[in-house]
Amino acid sequence: MKKYFRSGLLPALLILLSFRPAAPTPTQLIDQMLEAGRKVQILKFTLHKQERIKGKMVAETSVVKLQQKPFKVYLKYETPNPGMEVLFVSGQNNNEAFICPASFPWTTLSLNPNGSTMRAGQHHTLFEAGFSQILSVTDFILKKYGTQAENMLSTNGTVNWNGINCYSLTLENPNFRYVPYTLAKGENLLTIAQKLKLSEYMLLELNPELDNYTDGEAGQKIKIPTDYARKISLLLDPKTSLPVQIKIYDDKGLFEQYEYRNLQVNPAIDPAEFTKTYKGYKF
Repeated sequence: MKKYFRSGLLPALLILLSFRPAAPTPTQLIDQMLEAGRKVQILKFTLHKQERIKGKMVAETSVVKLQQKPFKVYLKYETPNPGMEVLFVSGQNNNEAFICPASFPWTTLSLNPNGSTMRAGQHHTLFEAGFSQILSVTDFILKKYGTQAENMLSTNGTVNWNGINCYSLTLENPNFRYVPYTLAKGENLLTIAQKLKLSEYMLLELNPELDNYTDGEAGQKIKIPTDYARKISLLLDPKTSLPVQIKIYDDKGLFEQYEYRNLQVNPAIDPAEFTKTYKGYKF
């Protein structure tokens, strides 16, 4: 009886194993990521970022609370400025961010998120603190190259990251290069970056003759990349379909890297957490 049971059990197990769901394809992973991104309203996470500034990788860590609509964001830095806090709420404080420096001048400041002070040594503004940038860039590149884009995507199975078995997804862009561009009337680095989904910081770095993101005049010739990146490497959490690690490469190597640790998607959050007077804040 036992022999019969065992002999019947093995084929049954083999049949069950044969019906295991197939691993998602790269295209399916991208579609799932974009769909998950559209459903994000609130995020909480610890952001570990590295950005190449003037040829050197600069690291920064901050705790982030973010609401998409209306846009609200709170950051508390762990490095390199421990205790510094930033709070921005769309439509309040003349659309400027509150800054508690946790150092001299020891007083709360109000600064323009797009201004040179807040943008110094940063690839992005606080408006890109979540996933909106990588989602829009990836979607743009895939639509731009159409059927060719399928050959640009690949997956390396799963990778254990911070205790999470993540899907490893890579977009290799053979079309990445630098090309000349002539500014039209009313154009500047910001408008070009928005239109072509490029890195504002990369554009400024490529054109040292321009002093800032809004510099330039009609007819002026500048240099731009064809796309945001030569390669995009993503680790996707299978539970959320969102990236917990993003690596962006240009022709020189790693350009920027972002890790989203302790990620919470659409958690319940007290509206008071986006106010200056919330308990524990130092504004």
